[in-house]
Amino acid sequence: MPGTLKMLNAAADKDWDTLSDLLGGVYFADNWSHFPESFAFVRDHIQEHPDALGWFNYFIIYGKDARIAGNCGYKGKPSLEGTVEIGYEIADQYQNRGFATEAVDALLQHAFKHPEVTAVLAHTLPEENASCQVLRHHNFEWEGAVLDETDGLIWRWSKKRDQAV
Repeated sequence: MPGTLKMLNAAADKDWDTLSDLLGGVYFADNWSHFPESFAFVRDHIQEHPDALGWFNYFIIYGKDARIAGNCGYKGKPSLEGTVEIGYEIADQYQNRGFATEAVDALLQHAFKHPEVTAVLAHTLPEENASCQVLRHHNFEWEGAVLDETDGLIWRWSKKRDQAV
């Protein structure tokens, strides 16, 4: 479910009752967000750039449990070069159940509906892990290790438009 400004406000303020109401009365999985501080950053950015709303946060809701199982999104609008970066996180109890795969599917489909998007990027920790498997499953290419000013050493992955299925 795409995050609205009201939802991002509630998440940034850790007002879980309001966020639950805005999402239709869902419950929250333990550790559904490993980076809760990101909601304030996204909210502040959207307030300054309302046209970027669809390029940030989506809440992953597992309907069977009526529970937020994680969140995903982009790290902003497409760059001048036509790239967008995706990110996703899944609550511990929902890992290894296909939620990340579904999230990446949806993010790729949305990104490549926009003709200005030429490639989708992703970053992982610099080690083999579940995210690497998810990205390989979606035919992302490993581009190598890069030094990020915020995250330190990470692995960069990309999928170009002409690789989209």
